[in-house]
Amino acid sequence: MPERVFLFFRRSATRAAAQRRMSMGFPAANDDATFNDAAQGRIIDTVNTVTPTTVLAVLPTIRPLMVPNIVGYDADGDFTGVTVLFLWSRLRRPDRELFSAYYGVPFFISAPAPSTPAHLAYVLVRFAANAKCDHHEREEDDSIPPPRLVRLSYVIYHGGVLGIMLYNRGMRAMYRDALQDAADYPDDNYSAEFDVPLSTWPPDNLTLRTNNAIRSCILAARMFIDL
Repeated sequence: MPERVFLFFRRSATRAAAQRRMSMGFPAANDDATFNDAAQGRIIDTVNTVTPTTVLAVLPTIRPLMVPNIVGYDADGDFTGVTVLFLWSRLRRPDRELFSAYYGVPFFISAPAPSTPAHLAYVLVRFAANAKCDHHEREEDDSIPPPRLVRLSYVIYHGGVLGIMLYNRGMRAMYRDALQDAADYPDDNYSAEFDVPLSTWPPDNLTLRTNNAIRSCILAARMFIDL
């Protein structure tokens, strides 16, 4: 089992970018513990097929894609008791143009190996299903398209998963719900230190609402975007 498994948004565009990536502790694009490009496309395509009623049906397809051809992880492991921290943000204009996305959702999944990929697979499809449900029930503007995952990047390591999902404008209803929850219940759904709305699964989870977890989420998301 490799110490860490990475999925990047893209390969480093220049040698300087590749060197910067490695200087920050990230592996090279051809490292055995790293995969991207086609793998990311398959994951995203699968996530975008899910509906609120097909989460469990999609899981057998997406689970093997979390750590393709990497020995030591159990993609079919138990995902019950999954715990997740989500941060909610609207991307900066340069990043929106670069990635053709509008919203960024950094996340931290607390899950032990070897079942970490099973937790990740469930979070990705359940989140997508919830986004589509919110869009259907709350979006009043017909010009806003359905939610669609555009980019995904993550690192699986001994403590769980740190990553970021980039979504199109279709996630607007879900994002607005997060902002409203942060305004109505700031003690539970807002970090004053980092000025960011947050939420957890399950909603009453307190162990992930720590400054260390939030900081780790933010730093990982920035590195994935900037690299």
